[in-house]
Amino acid sequence: MGIARTYTLTAAQGLEGQLEGALRDLAGALAQADGSQGTLTLRSQSAPNEYRFLELWRDDEARKAAGQTVDKAIMQALMGALDGKPGTEDFDRLGG
Repeated sequence: MGIARTYTLTAAQGLEGQLEGALRDLAGALAQADGSQGTLTLRSQSAPNEYRFLELWRDDEARKAAGQTVDKAIMQALMGALDGKPGTEDFDRLGG
């Protein structure tokens, strides 16, 4: 069924728009990658500076290969908008 990687991200004060723009750009870049099966960006209703970004992949090799092709400017904008290091977790996809 593939894999999913989730990122837990907290935007720095006043940089929510920059983070959202960077996540849109990242989603667009990953959509072009071989083995990508989509992304999903979520914002918390109770803490609007907290986000989840989900990547869906055919396999871990495709995820790793795609990571090497993402424009560094996208990643710099994303990392520059964060308050702290993002958390990551990997999942096996069982359906959906």
